Amino acid sequence: MNEKKYVILLLEDDLGTLKNIGDFLERNGYEVIRCCRIDQANERFQGDKKQNSSADQIDCIVTDLNMNDEWLGEYKDESTDMTLSGWVWLYRFVYPIRPEMPTVIYSKFVDELHERIGDTTDPQEREVFERNNIKCLSKGNTLGTGRIGLLDKIKEALPATKE
Repeated sequence: MNEKKYVILLLEDDLGTLKNIGDFLERNGYEVIRCCRIDQANERFQGDKKQNSSADQIDCIVTDLNMNDEWLGEYKDESTDMTLSGWVWLYRFVYPIRPEMPTVIYSKFVDELHERIGDTTDPQEREVFERNNIKCLSKGNTLGTGRIGLLDKIKEALPATKE
């Protein structure tokens, strides 16, 4: 019997990193939807409203935090000069649709996100962060923060097998 593959939406604006991480995840048994811009990721996540939403097919999101935030429109000011644009996308566009979406934030700006959540005056934002199955990992080249560390975080976020 064939095991179903988990589908990961990978959002990363650095094309080399997008390719390397995407290839690595595919070699490790995941189906990967690669997006290099927030608007692309949102389009894939939202899906075609006339058909089944692709959001129902996505099992996990792996995202960077620091990306071009022009697409965020009225929420652009919340991204702290792009540093946290990935979080603003998750908070404003993903979690209202799929509040329990397993998520791995893989970024050099994880500390800034934790500071924001700790300092926020918006209790709903803190609640959303704390309630969701969010795993954070700072990008790096060591065993714990590189691709192997990312794979470990994804496995923590997802059940052992897909139903």
